[in-house]
Amino acid sequence: MKIGGEWANVDPTNNETNSGVPYLLYNASDATASSLDYDFNDEYWLDAEIAQFAATNGTKDYYIVNGLEVSTADEFGRKVADQLKKGKEVISIRMGAAIEQREWQEATVKAFREAAPDKLDIAAIGELGTYIVIDTSSRH
Repeated sequence: MKIGGEWANVDPTNNETNSGVPYLLYNASDATASSLDYDFNDEYWLDAEIAQFAATNGTKDYYIVNGLEVSTADEFGRKVADQLKKGKEVISIRMGAAIEQREWQEATVKAFREAAPDKLDIAAIGELGTYIVIDTSSRH
């Protein structure tokens, strides 16, 4: 879809809860969609026309707008702690750079110890591509 003169990807079938990763492709760029192996179907457009729909500007991307994309394990830990302090039961953060699993896991434990030590034992953590989802609700 086109928002403010810029093209962005939106998967209307993947709302807040469909894939387990909230807002997975909410106003995402082509690079983000491609990193998740989404196929760009050209059956209904001529190849020459596809370029007019290029989503190159990620400034309206849900994770960018809400400050939920991180590049370091420390930044990841700070975001998790911040979300816990806000009372979020489901926390979804996108890795904007490669972070070793051990590093972000250690940052997660540290964030829980600082912000919500009572929830550490009930937290469920999942990964989908570059997304980390932490669920501290009793529903998981």
